[in-house]
Amino acid sequence: MIVELPFRLSAREIAFRLRTAGALTALVSNADGLRDDGRFSFFAIAPVDETDALLPRGGATSPSRLAERGIGGERAAPEWIGAIRYDGTARWLRFDAAVRCDRRTGVLAIEGDTPSAIHRLRDLLSREISPPGAARIFDAHFIDDDAAHLRRIERALEHIRAGDIYQVNLARRIHFKLEGDELVAFFDMLDRAPTPFGAFLDFEGEATLLATSPELALDVHHGVARTCPMKGTRPRRPDAAADERERTVLDASEKEEAELVMVTDLHRNDLARVAAPGSTRVVGPPRILTGRTVHTRLREVVARADVSEALLRSMLPAGSVTGAPKARAMEIIEDLEDAPRGFYTGAYGAIGRDGSLRLAMTIRTACLEPRLENASAREGKYWTGGGIVIGSDPPLEVEETRWKAIQLASGNAAKLAVTQLVH
Repeated sequence: MIVELPFRLSAREIAFRLRTAGALTALVSNADGLRDDGRFSFFAIAPVDETDALLPRGGATSPSRLAERGIGGERAAPEWIGAIRYDGTARWLRFDAAVRCDRRTGVLAIEGDTPSAIHRLRDLLSREISPPGAARIFDAHFIDDDAAHLRRIERALEHIRAGDIYQVNLARRIHFKLEGDELVAFFDMLDRAPTPFGAFLDFEGEATLLATSPELALDVHHGVARTCPMKGTRPRRPDAAADERERTVLDASEKEEAELVMVTDLHRNDLARVAAPGSTRVVGPPRILTGRTVHTRLREVVARADVSEALLRSMLPAGSVTGAPKARAMEIIEDLEDAPRGFYTGAYGAIGRDGSLRLAMTIRTACLEPRLENASAREGKYWTGGGIVIGSDPPLEVEETRWKAIQLASGNAAKLAVTQLVH
């Protein structure tokens, strides 16, 4: 069932109104992506089911649902929203209705199983609420110092020189505290780093993810699978000429080109394992995606494939966040990094009511621990990293981990904290 609403609300207004009735789950787009990746946002509350299966069975994945469409003939709204961790375990939440917000037209619609599920959300959206509170991120600091991460990079380069691997993605953790409203903090992060793939995922009892990933891990719709690996990063500059120089440096860098070539080939190979024979191809030349905080290079790979566990197991964790060869790179990551990654560098997103799938890479994501009783703040982690190849400059790789932390800032206190991280 689909009901178009006769009024308009912003993504913020939708999120805060729905949140009054229960734990919120939201996929929020506030930037354009390739194709129509950034057009729609979706919001839901009160899951009616959940599973830890890699791919939920029944419902959206059953053949009888594949003909469903969303409003205006668009791909259907999510039925399952969740995340797949780096280790391949998953947590999916099923919703009997979801609100769709079209960023292009402003149209609001609710797509759901029953009239009662749709009416519940419509009534919540019709209610005025008090303005939300504030959020403050503070005590943000890397768990390890620069020297420790430099040593980690040098050891990775030893493996590369020895021929064990060609590339490996190494990360380090920031620990921080969040005081106040985590939903406010999420929208602050989105304002600082707009993305087609923002997500607020409240996994009650485990974690809350505030995700601002710019990278599409996997999209499958009508038998066409897409993945868009990203590699190579330069910071944005306030001066237009200096900013353009950063783009030029990124575009001309042999090291960054080598990174992107290797991970593109890895994504292509992983997709080809389960795709229709001969259907996998790289679309167009490399592109530079300019965000509000960094410039990044990406490619697009497509193939004929359907949603399946085999596809997810082949593609995740993705080559752009592991390395090449993938299996050996993951062994080295486990040896060199100081903690399990958890949700970081897995993937998050939705399975639509039509059986479609869209997952973003779990990067640029704050992971909040459950709030402790009587605690005024929540503890959180934010991972940041980059790809290491034979041409890597270790001090510059350390600097890149700071560039990627900038969107963690929200408010003056957090800006000060992240400024200390960035120097």
